[in-house]
Amino acid sequence: MTSISSARKQMPQTRFSFSKLLAGPIARATLKTSAVLLLRLLVQAAFLLMVTRLLGTEMFGVFSGVAALAVLLGGMANAGTHLVLFSEVSVDPGRRDAVLRYALPISFVAGVSLLSIYVALALPLLWQTGLPIDIALAIGLGESMLQPFIMLIAMEMLAHNKTARSQLLLTLPLFIKLSAVFLIYLFVSENRLQIFSWSYLASIFLAFVIAKRHFSEKWPTWRTWRLPTLSELRHTSGYAILQFTASAPLEADKTLALRLLPLHTAGVYATGTRIICALVLPITAMIYSALPRLYRQHAETSSDKKKLYHWVFLATLVYSISIAIALAVIAPLFTFLFDASYADLTKMLQLLAFVVPAISLQISATNILMGQNRPWARAVLEFSGLMILLITAMTASFTSTESRMPLALGCAEWWLAIVGWVIIYSNEKNRT
Repeated sequence: MTSISSARKQMPQTRFSFSKLLAGPIARATLKTSAVLLLRLLVQAAFLLMVTRLLGTEMFGVFSGVAALAVLLGGMANAGTHLVLFSEVSVDPGRRDAVLRYALPISFVAGVSLLSIYVALALPLLWQTGLPIDIALAIGLGESMLQPFIMLIAMEMLAHNKTARSQLLLTLPLFIKLSAVFLIYLFVSENRLQIFSWSYLASIFLAFVIAKRHFSEKWPTWRTWRLPTLSELRHTSGYAILQFTASAPLEADKTLALRLLPLHTAGVYATGTRIICALVLPITAMIYSALPRLYRQHAETSSDKKKLYHWVFLATLVYSISIAIALAVIAPLFTFLFDASYADLTKMLQLLAFVVPAISLQISATNILMGQNRPWARAVLEFSGLMILLITAMTASFTSTESRMPLALGCAEWWLAIVGWVIIYSNEKNRT
């Protein structure tokens, strides 16, 4: 009996404990990342306030639509190589240079191609509003030719579990943009959108210089760059499609709003969606902190991993419902932060409040699918969400102008959230 008792004492304890999880590395990383994302939230809030005051509702609607299209297409400029870099370095840091040797040239070539597509698509939007085309060119250059290289640096840091530092880097361009907006607000009275667009490009360029100098190790020399092999190209193309489908529902809606709604309503809608996306940043912090662990453990079938999924689901649900209720109650307070042209913002935020839990659950579900090594399941799911967004937005003319886009966004996000979590639990059930 004594030997059995001593043997039990020596056995490793593998039982899952929520208290241990709350004090574990994911929780600590989440707290650190949440602190950085709180800073990002404050910067975003200040940026949103300054830009809306600088441009007014109509011009802000134009800017949001054009910028959303740039972000959507520019997000594919890495052609998925930033996600390949993240997944490879998470498992084996020695793979860094091997991936970068083809990631860097792909990002450049894809960026040039996507910039051309973006300008062609953005021109009709600007002609519709009578604005000069260099607005699109400036924003497109920043998102397609510079932001992808900042993303490579950020994803490498994320792979090394430097989640907070990674998010700090991604916040840097926004902080510089905020500084530029403040100066324009003080000293410029005419052609503000045009000047702001070029400051947008200059801000991203300055952020890239700082990132390369202070956040990144030396990249492989251009003489060692190469084209990807056929198998590498297939691998990265899957991630590129994934990047597009991941960004589409929360970016395409603003471009749709510019096409389908009056400029004033499009501007109010864009402001409302920026606010709710900022409110779900703690969920992003939690998921980003857990991602490296999910990648390393995707082959396991332990009960601990299932309980981790339960914990993520419950934490996401409780937080997002609480935030949604609070937003619906305090929505009138946001009107005081903006000028009189945003009087409709209260109603818009109350309409969008029901989307907050869906966005939060969608973020956690789609990222866990990546951790389960099911990128194509995620891509198909997110593409279906994009189709629901487009179809609902185009056919929802029976609703009021203010509720048309919130309804379309809500249908798409709730579909993604519910089906995503069903796939997660179904996958785990089949593995047992």
